[in-house]
Amino acid sequence: MANFVVHASARTASRRTVRLGCEVVRTRDYRLIGRKMVDLSTDGLQILAEDEAMLHEDVEVFFRVPYSGVHVLAEGHVARVIRGKRPGDYGPSYGISLGGLHPDAMDALRGAQNRFPPTMPWRPRRVDYAATIRAISAL
Repeated sequence: MANFVVHASARTASRRTVRLGCEVVRTRDYRLIGRKMVDLSTDGLQILAEDEAMLHEDVEVFFRVPYSGVHVLAEGHVARVIRGKRPGDYGPSYGISLGGLHPDAMDALRGAQNRFPPTMPWRPRRVDYAATIRAISAL
């Protein structure tokens, strides 16, 4: 029997460790919630927290794609709130899920990502149960 368990680490977009400046503001009041990016993928980024934000809160993200002249202004939302208490955490931070990027920005981002190392997992792999069910039902 084949192994159908899909691990959460089998992501569609690879995350890369970066240390870049950015600006992330809450859409409701345009208060700055973060200025430093610690990892980046084509789907989102992680920023160090400078102000409070709630889960699923809408944000706007502005950053320059590394090694290019492309500047990105994208909509997103807070997909994860990291308290910063686990070993290996950078401190309080937010995982930001980005909305659809312009195709030119996406191409520049994919090209720049290869210059950065992938993020290293700190915790054991989790099972992505929804993807596992989709794989089984596709038989």
